[in-house]
Amino acid sequence: MVISRGGIGGIDETLRAVPCDVVCFGAQRLSLTIDLAGFEGPPVLETGDWPAEAPRMVSTTDGSLQSA
Repeated sequence: MVISRGGIGGIDETLRAVPCDVVCFGAQRLSLTIDLAGFEGPPVLETGDWPAEAPRMVSTTDGSLQSA
């Protein structure tokens, strides 16, 4: 799943791929079960540089992500 952070209307936002198992779906919003450092660990997806699939990553007990 690709998550956006920052920016307004798509300007100056950063996009990162995160595993679906760290996303919690609520009635009004989505939240992540990882901390900010864990979210900022994976590389930023650049415009036009979208992978065919998200990298295989798992969440750790300390709230970070690592390659599976």
